[in-house]
Amino acid sequence: MRFRRRRRFDELVDRQLDLFAMDDAELLTEAADAESAWNSSAAESAEEAYGDYQLVVDNIMDLSHADYLHPDSLGGGINTRTKGKTEERNGVVSIRWHARNDTLPPVMRGLMPDGEPRGDFQNEVDWYAPGVMRQRVRFGPTGELETRGIDSWTTHTMTPETETSTHYFYCHTSDTVSANPVLAGPIKEVLDRAFELEDGPMIEAQQSRIGSRDFWSLKPALLSIDTGAVLARRALERLIKTEQSATPPRASVGEVAQSAGEGP
Repeated sequence: MRFRRRRRFDELVDRQLDLFAMDDAELLTEAADAESAWNSSAAESAEEAYGDYQLVVDNIMDLSHADYLHPDSLGGGINTRTKGKTEERNGVVSIRWHARNDTLPPVMRGLMPDGEPRGDFQNEVDWYAPGVMRQRVRFGPTGELETRGIDSWTTHTMTPETETSTHYFYCHTSDTVSANPVLAGPIKEVLDRAFELEDGPMIEAQQSRIGSRDFWSLKPALLSIDTGAVLARRALERLIKTEQSATPPRASVGEVAQSAGEGP
């Protein structure tokens, strides 16, 4: 009896899966194609190697750089005109750039509902030690951000390779891309160009000039726009110092004997 009930349940599940496959065949095909494209893509499409990972953190924690490095796509002046607000809470450093009725970055103007070049803009970054950042960008018609705005999320992740090189990964999504998958390609091209051809050479040039010297020993000229990056660096330094000063666990008698060549 127990076996027959389990079999009937399995048959029910199979029927439900068949119905799902029929009703959502197009969705399943898109998912399979996306997985296949990812699995067959070259590593270069998923990561980039730059300098010290803290330089990459600096870059993203000061997004006013977009106005100079990416003026034709992600910049245009709005990040510099907007005064960032920074806070540190529970080990997370956050910085917010909010603008109202300002000229939007070029790539965002093309996505505005009515093609209007001006609108409300919010760019927010949260840094998690040592090198993970979550970025949210929202923009839309002035006064209608909540009802007609576009919402996007980007994750930036750094994995140090050496003291002077880092593997940088990013992932981006938005409600616009979800609703219009055809836009994924053009948006990816914009981001790839920004990271690979604009941010990358700048960070590599920084690393070349710094070399193996301590960052603070160079007495960098700090501006108000560097507040987020400096807070992240100071927080990371505290964590590293705490970790290095922690008392190591005591070795057992067997471990001591083995290290002295007296053990088995």
